[in-house]
Amino acid sequence: MPASRPSPSCPSSSTVSTVLLVALVSTVLLTAALASSAAAAPPPADVCGACGDGFEDAAAAAGGDVTVATSTMDVRVAADGSARVEVTLDAGEADADWVAANADAVIGELAASDDGVAPVPTDATAAADGSAVTVRYDAPDVAYTSVGGVVVVDAFADGRTTGWEVNAHELRLHAPADFAVTHGPAEAPVSSWSQNDHVDDAFVAYAPDAGLFATLATQYALVVETGPAFLEAAALVLTPLIALVALLDRSVDATATRFGDWNARTLGTATAAASALLLAALAVSGVVSTYFFVEGAAPLFTALTGLTVGGLAATGRLDSSRSLTAAAVGLPLVLGALAAVVGAYAQPAVASWTVGRGLASGLLAAQLGVFVVLGATRHRPGTNAWLRLGAVVAPAVGVVALIGPTPVLLGWAVVLVLAAHPAYWLGVSVGPGLRSV
Repeated sequence: MPASRPSPSCPSSSTVSTVLLVALVSTVLLTAALASSAAAAPPPADVCGACGDGFEDAAAAAGGDVTVATSTMDVRVAADGSARVEVTLDAGEADADWVAANADAVIGELAASDDGVAPVPTDATAAADGSAVTVRYDAPDVAYTSVGGVVVVDAFADGRTTGWEVNAHELRLHAPADFAVTHGPAEAPVSSWSQNDHVDDAFVAYAPDAGLFATLATQYALVVETGPAFLEAAALVLTPLIALVALLDRSVDATATRFGDWNARTLGTATAAASALLLAALAVSGVVSTYFFVEGAAPLFTALTGLTVGGLAATGRLDSSRSLTAAAVGLPLVLGALAAVVGAYAQPAVASWTVGRGLASGLLAAQLGVFVVLGATRHRPGTNAWLRLGAVVAPAVGVVALIGPTPVLLGWAVVLVLAAHPAYWLGVSVGPGLRSV
């Protein structure tokens, strides 16, 4: 079908090019800003201030020469939010005896260093048993209790985005007796990390059980704890993304006006073919799993939706705005819900994360579907520019609510720049043949 001639009121090609260029530059600048922030982040901190080199340095400052062969750190969390730390070091009998005789001086030096996820206090004790030295102390700042008996371990979440490095031969985090893990990188009853492992800068939460009330109580505790920082990070991620989406909303309409309408069957066939190729590529790559990581699940749901909508357009089976909305927006939301259910059953140990990622992936795929619907209804009476923008932004807000201000949204911004125009054009092509209901 030949392209219609632009009317005098249509945007010029230079205007369209400018809008597209600004959208692309915005994405590049956002990428550079986040990359720069990551490069400037501090290195992981040592998780144990009384292990390995840290203990040897403290002994040296106290006047000794101690060599530590191995060290283990145990953090035992109680149901009342208290915590007890025990660091066991293999230093040889002679060195162990020296430490026992000079325990106060060594403890003083360890306390002065103030290192680790649970720094050594001045009232810690150090005792020797053969070649082993054991440092014991209470750590009141490791955890606390919240509503519903939830115990929140906030010691790892100090704002250090690069997390912690295990400088002991083993780090063990013990859950309160008979408690379940309801949030964070931990397991019950004991979580274990080996030397040089990475521990995320994250909250760990335990609850008396893993039921619905405990889950809700955990979420309440985390919102109270992380609310202000979460809102700040969400604003940093969403503000440039909203600006980019606003530019895309302008540019897709400008290009559609400039270049006229397309044949719905042709564009539908092309969309279905491209979606089938994407599905094949995803199948070969192996990035899709029952963990439903957004990097694989969002493209999967997008491809399945594209195959469906493209196929319906190619065969002329889209006859109303309602059917188009159901296919382009409803289908990916249903896929996200199904992924949440499947993921929760397939990966029960990380069910909350898998559910969030599944739903978020459905929302991102639906965001492209919104562009299809907006293209089809662009000339409908009562169309409001703010409602259009809100419809496109809402999925991204939902993603942040589900899985936090994730860098995945940065990658998805690039997808939007590349795919929003074809999605909108497909909607424009089918729009004239749709009923309003």
